[in-house]
Amino acid sequence: KQWYQRRVAITAGESINLVAQSFGRNLIEADDEIVLTELEHHSNILPWQIIAKEKNAKIKYIPLQEDSSLCYGQLDSIITNKTKIVALGHMSNVTGTIHEIETVIKRARQVGAKILIDACQSACHIPINLAKKKKVPTATLR
Repeated sequence: KQWYQRRVAITAGESINLVAQSFGRNLIEADDEIVLTELEHHSNILPWQIIAKEKNAKIKYIPLQEDSSLCYGQLDSIITNKTKIVALGHMSNVTGTIHEIETVIKRARQVGAKILIDACQSACHIPINLAKKKKVPTATLR
């Protein structure tokens, strides 16, 4: 089977925690940066706060504009060569804002950062073709 044909039924919080505690713990070192957004669910904040504290790393946040969209114009100054992982929700569970994840993914790739997309909120509202997207499923690293 292809990777997108395999399904594992675990919660988003458990998935993100698993990534942070395994992959993140081995990836993040002192002075590295973890980038989140100001609109994240706590399940995508707390695991990274724990790793940042343990590893003496820094968490940076992509700020919001007045309309609750991300400040995409600030990505170059927030996602830098020190960024090891960018973790964000595809859609806010509070405002319903749908983030332009391809813009964030493009910048993360430019600096070699890993990406975690939490699509739990968007998956039930937006058709997501995992075969077409090639690795943008819920809580999956690329």
